[in-house]
Amino acid sequence: LRSIKIMAKFVRDNNIDLVHTHLTRATYIGYIVGRITKRPVVSTVHVLTKDAAYRYLPGKNKHFVVTVSNFVRQALVDRGVSPDKMFTVYNGTEFDGSIPQSESTREEVRAELGIPLDSTVIGQLGRVDDFKGAHLTVAAVKSVVQENPDSYFVLIGFSEPEYAEKLRAIASKDGVGDRLVQLGVRNDVSRLMSALDIVTLPSVTEAC
Repeated sequence: LRSIKIMAKFVRDNNIDLVHTHLTRATYIGYIVGRITKRPVVSTVHVLTKDAAYRYLPGKNKHFVVTVSNFVRQALVDRGVSPDKMFTVYNGTEFDGSIPQSESTREEVRAELGIPLDSTVIGQLGRVDDFKGAHLTVAAVKSVVQENPDSYFVLIGFSEPEYAEKLRAIASKDGVGDRLVQLGVRNDVSRLMSALDIVTLPSVTEAC
């Protein structure tokens, strides 16, 4: 209740025209704030969800939903959300030339990672955990290497130490420990991407 009061006051005091929410808890709070302040509300949905908030709150109110893919949008439509209340706005990356394209950068990064220049490199970028499907990527390494012996996998992003060790154990058990590289958090992701041939997104809960 305190959060709702603070937000409602902030909206009024600053003449906010629109309340935008992310994730389910914020959607409930934003809905109430919108009703109190008589402002329209837009809730962004990134993942598949069965929460009642998205099914019942829009109704005849000034509450709209933005989905990050038509897959998520259709899933909500199938669960009873009015299609007239939903709009798809894709996640996007602004490619402004910041990703190095030179062969020398590619060679440099692969040498740094200990990966042969003529290999196929598959990368996963983002938080490294089960939610993002990192375990599925690592579980696939063995079969991919069997079909394509020159393949290597690179995980770029934060992971808890225990989880990183778990992934290493899986790869080692499968006999492909030397084909998995975990880099953790890096500030030169665009540079690292120059060494990748394929990017994978195995999350089973998101539809980007």
